[in-house]
Amino acid sequence: MENATRRDDALDAARTFDEAARVVPALPKAIAAARAWVHDHLPPAEPASLLHGDLLGQNILLVPGEVPFVIDWEFAGAGDPAHDLAIVARGKRDPFKAGRGIRPLLDEYRSAGGCNVAATDVRLYEL
Repeated sequence: MENATRRDDALDAARTFDEAARVVPALPKAIAAARAWVHDHLPPAEPASLLHGDLLGQNILLVPGEVPFVIDWEFAGAGDPAHDLAIVARGKRDPFKAGRGIRPLLDEYRSAGGCNVAATDVRLYEL
């Protein structure tokens, strides 16, 4: 996973729909609709960010009073941070059950210095 921009990373992800259409020819309408949605919701061509690629709970070590540690960088690369955030959210519309959807995750990411990632950017990688 090495892309120069967030848009390049999203376009890479969209290519999986082409492969899916070849493997599962019975789903061409659903795959075509998903691919069209992705192309209609591409993120900006901003520079790529460092991605972990497997940002699940078991790869985050929490020690009370200390900065969290992130381990297992096997899938790291450059791309769209929305990809890592999609892994964190795991397809849940309200991952923190706060009644605000994915907004708290995006707000925290931004307040920590991340770029402006929209909910649709995260959904793109959930597809």
